[in-house]
Amino acid sequence: MHWSRHALLALALVAIGLTAHSQVVVYVEDSNPATGGSNTIPFAQAGGYTTLHFYEARQLRDAGVQPYALLTDFAIASSATVAATYNAPTARLLVGHVLNDTQIPTNWTTTLDNPVVVHDTTSGPYTFAHTPNTWTSLPGIANAAFMWDGVRDVGVFFTSSAGTTGIFNTHRTATNGRFGVTVFNATNQVPTTTGYFAVKARLTFTGNLPQQNTPEATMTINGSGGGSTLYGRDQLNISLSSTTAAGNPFSLFLSTGFRGGHV
Repeated sequence: MHWSRHALLALALVAIGLTAHSQVVVYVEDSNPATGGSNTIPFAQAGGYTTLHFYEARQLRDAGVQPYALLTDFAIASSATVAATYNAPTARLLVGHVLNDTQIPTNWTTTLDNPVVVHDTTSGPYTFAHTPNTWTSLPGIANAAFMWDGVRDVGVFFTSSAGTTGIFNTHRTATNGRFGVTVFNATNQVPTTTGYFAVKARLTFTGNLPQQNTPEATMTINGSGGGSTLYGRDQLNISLSSTTAAGNPFSLFLSTGFRGGHV
């Protein structure tokens, strides 16, 4: 990088630290896995089905989820009367940001913006055990590494093939949107059901909180630990080091001040 000959850039260290992890759990609509209406969508469909469920940005913010937090768990609550093992021979599960949650999907594959793939049609059967009125985590969520942008609603897309066994009803919300169609791997089919019946869910996010000026972290700018002044085309050199566990990222904040010229 370089600056105009007449520009002077002053840099000062505001905060530097290692990242701490903060976990936030969001319940939609409440934390009791034994309450709420019962619905067959999406896990009581044996003949092939595609569905979209929406979880509002407002709900995440109200629970304290920070921008760029990672979704590490998505759990649903069975409203069945017996425990069983769900098994879809072929399935696809996606999580992404909703492009337009007020519009009925006209293309099931483009309603979500660049979604992460939790499970794909080439991944083999999608299977998990479930128990009535108990939170059940969906497999693969943590590894998919969906990161919420802090602004948009979150959408969950699920499609399952014919021949699915161990099917079960789930508790549902009365506030969150849901669309469904009786087609496996739907593309542009018109939904056969709409309404505020998204599956009741427990979403767990892990975010980053900066720790200011931790003793384990050091920083130098052009050889100085406090700050540096650059003139003309001077080169900026920043060095970061840590004695804590490998893999912990730095959170770096710099303040800038200008006197004449431009950057």
